[in-house]
This record gives sequence, C-alpha cells and structure tokens, in this order.
Amino acid sequence: AKTFGGQGGRDEFQRKSIAEKAIKLLKSDIDISPMVIDGSWGTGKTEFCHKLINLMKEGSTHNIIYIDAFKADHVDEPLMTVLAEIIKILPEGPRRKAFINRVLPAVRYTIKTVAKAGVSHILRQDFADLANDFDEVIQKAADDSIDKTAELILKDHVETEKSLQTLQTALTAIASQDPIIIFIDELDRCRPNFAVDMLEIIKHTFDVEGVSFVLVTNTQQLRASINHCYGQAVDAQRYLDKFIKFR
Repeated sequence: AKTFGGQGGRDEFQRKSIAEKAIKLLKSDIDISPMVIDGSWGTGKTEFCHKLINLMKEGSTHNIIYIDAFKADHVDEPLMTVLAEIIKILPEGPRRKAFINRVLPAVRYTIKTVAKAGVSHILRQDFADLANDFDEVIQKAADDSIDKTAELILKDHVETEKSLQTLQTALTAIASQDPIIIFIDELDRCRPNFAVDMLEIIKHTFDVEGVSFVLVTNTQQLRASINHCYGQAVDAQRYLDKFIKFR
C-alpha cells in the first residue's frame, strides 16, 4: 500500500499536509464536489491519489471508490462505469438487489436518443430524394416514420426524467448511511467524448447529497477534450468551471 511515510511509505515531495487538508475538506459540510487534483503529466498525481485514499481509509468514515477512467473508456458509457463501482461497495443481499432493481430503468433510459434523431434525419433525406419519383406515397411513409420517431424521443425524455429521479433517490438513500467519495483518475488520458460525458454525468446525474467526486487529472488536457467535442469557438475553461467547484 502506498502511504505517506511509515513502513514502506515515502513523502519526498512533502505532500502529506496537502492530503490532510483535502481530507478535511472532503469530510466537512462544505460542498466542494467535484474537487480536482490538477497537475501536468508525470507529476505523480496517481501516486498522490492512492496515498490520500489510504490515509483517508484510516478514519473509516466514508465509502471510498477509485476508478481508473482510462481503463473504463472502452465501455463508452460513464454512467455504467460509476454505477458498477457503487454496486460493488454494497454487501451481497437484499440491499444490493433493491438498488440494482431501482437503477436499471435509469440505465435503460439514459442511453442517448441522439441515434433516433439521426435515424429521423436520414429518413427525411432518403425519402426527400426519392419523392421526385414516387411522390405522395413515399412522402407519407417518411412523415409517418418521422412522427413515430419524434413520439419515441418525447416519451424517452419523460421516462429519462422519471428514471433520473429514481436513481438519485436510491443514491441518496445509500449515501445517507455511508457517504461516498469517488476518485476518478486518468480522465485526461481518455477519449475526448468519454471524458466530457463523464463530466456531464457527474454534474447532472450524481449531484446528490452524500456523494462526492475527486477528479485526478490534467485540466489542460480536459480543456483540449472539450474543444475537440464542441469546437474551438467554445471557451473550454469557462465550460469546465461549470463542473468544478474546488481545485
């Protein structure tokens, strides 16, 4: 185990005091989530993170989860990544089963409906091209398909809102007994889409009482990921500031 000093430990960069202050903040009633441990590549962020976690575990006051985002980004669904780790901290039994049953609808309905919107667009284009030849019959088929797609998207939006509330209620119930701190490491090494999706999932899905996040990352690279996803015209730092409360 990596520790600050003591048997098998070392603290050559004198960072234990920083870790202690971070832990004091994380245990306080101050809302500092998400917190960012920021540094360029090669500055020892991951080692510091593990030492901080081990130091915090000595108090046994929180459930602590560590996620290597780089190892998870092939899954392509940050919500699943985080939920799977939360489920692991629940002991086998009725409590775990009840939580899984409550969050399954959220997993189903938070899968983005962009694909359906894309199908609608393709249908419109394809049928518009053919309409010159087949006229009213084909055009009616296109309109019917687009109407059905729009109806599905609207229905999914309503279900997503309901499922999100259910998920947040379930998370709050768990965290009220044992507060959860989730450390997400290596976000700066992930594919831009996965990194940005993770930020947005944390902000919009996991913003519940008793659940805190610590991002261990290079924010310069995160800004590059934001620009990759949304274009150079976006002020990446301003966008990032919407998601980060303490650095």
